[in-house]
Amino acid sequence: MLVVKLVQEEFFSKEIENLANGKAITKKSNLKMLDPFLGSGNLLRVGGKLRNATIEYDIPTKSDLTKLIILHEHFRQLHAGPQAILDSVRQRFWPIHGRLAVRSVFSKCLVCFKVRLGQKMGDLPADRITPNRPFYVSGTDIILLVRFIRALTAIYSATL
Repeated sequence: MLVVKLVQEEFFSKEIENLANGKAITKKSNLKMLDPFLGSGNLLRVGGKLRNATIEYDIPTKSDLTKLIILHEHFRQLHAGPQAILDSVRQRFWPIHGRLAVRSVFSKCLVCFKVRLGQKMGDLPADRITPNRPFYVSGTDIILLVRFIRALTAIYSATL
């Protein structure tokens, strides 16, 4: 919590000062749309609809702390995609321009880069690329039908 407070004071000093003095936040501030307020310990928190949420603190995009938090979640989530990481981070913190911050960390991950390069489409079967009339070669997946019939049979036999 102390680290978050130091980072907030470094990046949002004018906003914290204005809120502490009861003044409005300037229109040029990145926090204006979030309707921030000072929570316990003079920490900036997200306001508006999220005022009663469990999201604890606003954190700036360009902070090293934000990058470390996102990187930690990226590894904890086993190199999940940007949306999953952002959702996980937003359970506790609210990064300003969070999607941008997550994408910048995600794009620098070497493991994810190699995985994206390694995905190659397989060859199409000859039946798919040979010209024929429509539905000359077709198949039907009936496994769901078989499972449904088995389930109905089990239910019927259990009621007897």
